[in-house]
Amino acid sequence: MAAVKDRIVTLCELFVHVMVADGEPTDQERRYLTKLLLDLLCTPQLPPELATRVAANGPGDRSFDQVLQELIERPAMAPQRLIELCSLMALTDGPLEDGERHILARCAERLGPAAQTFMERMLDEEAARESFVEKARIPL
Repeated sequence: MAAVKDRIVTLCELFVHVMVADGEPTDQERRYLTKLLLDLLCTPQLPPELATRVAANGPGDRSFDQVLQELIERPAMAPQRLIELCSLMALTDGPLEDGERHILARCAERLGPAAQTFMERMLDEEAARESFVEKARIPL
């Protein structure tokens, strides 16, 4: 749990990159990201820095690759869990779009075999959405 709290800003940056992969973020995506971060932090209110990041229309100064590299070097959670959370973020506003598929594929490739296996299962979108969303700790 401490690793997640220590890495929460970096995790938020990654989720924002996923959130904007298909264009401008929606209110639905922002609400989901807020709920996800609150759950990860086990707190009722987001710290101001995170609230600002969620409200922004873009990921900030660091590239997706820089953020992901930091999480690879200093992991906050298991690679499969990280790709699962990124996938949930991408599915928040409906079926995966090309930009979301691309960023999730890049993420899985960099995170290694467990994440890649998960993404292969995600390609069967209907089956994945039904089973995965049912198991989500924070429902979409």
